[in-house]
Amino acid sequence: MILRLELIASIVVGGAACLAVAAIGSGYITSASAVGLAMSYALQVAENLSFLVRMTVDIENAMVSVERVLEYTNLPAEAEDVVVERRPPQEWPQSGRVEFNDYSVRYREGLPLTLKNINLDIKGGERVGIVGRTGAGKSTLTLAL
Repeated sequence: MILRLELIASIVVGGAACLAVAAIGSGYITSASAVGLAMSYALQVAENLSFLVRMTVDIENAMVSVERVLEYTNLPAEAEDVVVERRPPQEWPQSGRVEFNDYSVRYREGLPLTLKNINLDIKGGERVGIVGRTGAGKSTLTLAL
């Protein structure tokens, strides 16, 4: 895009130079200052073209941002903050124990399982570290907790 813009600017400046040379030979322009003024204006046209393209790109980027915000405001809610029928009892937790028996999870319906058949038993008061290579499921397990 910038290359094309520079090409158009070069054509404008070159055209102005050719017309100035032709005008000097025909007697329309009698002084070198008039040629300098014409060339100065031709260079300003090139700069203005560059500025116009940059402003157009900035406006387009801003409108894409507005469009994304509008898309996000129209997304349906994923789930309620509190699911009344699935609330834990008032006395929960009693012992601080965490237990997973054959736990499997996926990020969304239709996607493959990310954690498969996890068995985990952490007693109250124990300290546990989750380690593993990248992509092993550490973050997914933490989100499941």
